[in-house]
Amino acid sequence: MTTEMTEPVTATPNAAAESTRSALLSVRDLQVDLVRGESRTRLVDGVSLDLAAGETLCLVGESGSGKTLTAMSVMQLLPGGVEVTGGSVELGGRDLLRATTKELRAVRGNAIGLVSQDPMTALDPLVPVGVQVGDAIRAHDRRISKAAIRARVTELLSAVGIPNPAANARRHPHEFSGGMRQRVGIAIAMANRPRLIIADEPTTALDVTVQAQILDLLDTARRESGAAVLLITHDLGVVAERADRVLVMYAGKVVEQADVLDLFDRPAHAYTEALLRCSPGATSGAGEPIPGTSARAGALPTGCAFHPRCRIGADRPRCQQETPALLTLGTRHDSACHYPAEVTR
Repeated sequence: MTTEMTEPVTATPNAAAESTRSALLSVRDLQVDLVRGESRTRLVDGVSLDLAAGETLCLVGESGSGKTLTAMSVMQLLPGGVEVTGGSVELGGRDLLRATTKELRAVRGNAIGLVSQDPMTALDPLVPVGVQVGDAIRAHDRRISKAAIRARVTELLSAVGIPNPAANARRHPHEFSGGMRQRVGIAIAMANRPRLIIADEPTTALDVTVQAQILDLLDTARRESGAAVLLITHDLGVVAERADRVLVMYAGKVVEQADVLDLFDRPAHAYTEALLRCSPGATSGAGEPIPGTSARAGALPTGCAFHPRCRIGADRPRCQQETPALLTLGTRHDSACHYPAEVTR
């Protein structure tokens, strides 16, 4: 495809770049770098998003797209050598990037609950699960009595579907299945009734039935507490069923964001279209693989990072040379594609 086409597209600066007072979580122009001495490699580049109370926002994209780094930047829980170098992260109007270590400790596990990808590494194998849930409560309320902690632990374990919670609270993580360990992880995340729950691939390696149960628990926690949920997943079937809005990332950037129905019905970026086509569980497609390999940080092509793999822009000079801006195409629908009108399902 070498012929250039020009289609009229009504576009304005992306909506996420404007302040949203109703947002519980507001991320603006987030930049995250891998720092090695004098060398810096950009891993997350200019991500902006808003998340309202009671809303579920899914971050999707291939491995290495920057989803987890974006989410962990909210809690300032990044691996060694990785730093936030620009932007802002506000929770309830408070910029967490400028918070002290003491202030962050008061936020983690309290205002923000985290459900990790691997509950076996998240839980201490030497400590009974009830003690671990209780420690999460005690860390933010030193005046609470032991009896009140025991009652709250039993309540939480029961709420996440642990049978005979008082007795099972005395068991260690290795005595539980993967699904049961993840239930304990959700109990810990819910312990202090957080305003925001971050769930990083919470159903990885679980069978389909248990996956649905875990996601139901997250939905229950969201509904009962009014918490916002930031859900990271590769599973577009999960996205279709659970998300209110979707943010698609590629090579550290947001390439599309939209309400879930709009995104599935009218994708406006070639990468989103490719993800939908390769996921038969979420669409009527045949599971077509995306050609090539994902762009790597520090070795990105010029122009649109997706263009070498793109059916629309692979041979187009504009896609090869010009980096597309994230623009608003319609209500709550942003895309960073030069030719969104040519994207189809």
